[in-house]
Amino acid sequence: MVEQNSGRGPYRWLLWLARSVGLLACLVWLFIMLGHLFSPTEESSLEGAVLVGLALLAIAGVALSWWREWPWTILLLGAALALGIFGYVTAGSNKHLAVLFAGGPFFVAGLLFALYVYLTRRAWGL
Repeated sequence: MVEQNSGRGPYRWLLWLARSVGLLACLVWLFIMLGHLFSPTEESSLEGAVLVGLALLAIAGVALSWWREWPWTILLLGAALALGIFGYVTAGSNKHLAVLFAGGPFFVAGLLFALYVYLTRRAWGL
């Protein structure tokens, strides 16, 4: 019997697109966090700690979505929305740009994972 969640089938490209977008977003955020970690002039603040926590939550959502798409996609979408809201609240100007940069890539990856799950479940008749 064929395993239903094996990543095979006509929608495999969608799964790999979601993984690629999520991986790219993770790499950008890890680069930003490492840059701030080694920056001698930056002071730590509650705002920075919340941002790091939300980014790590989104990174965990992407990493876990590689293993099981559906339960962790919800975490990824929630973290992306939280990052977007945080970006909107804390940005002084260009609030929409902050929302798009903070949570946008993770939200796109989450939507692609959710679309993949929906299409494969529909194809398998689940």
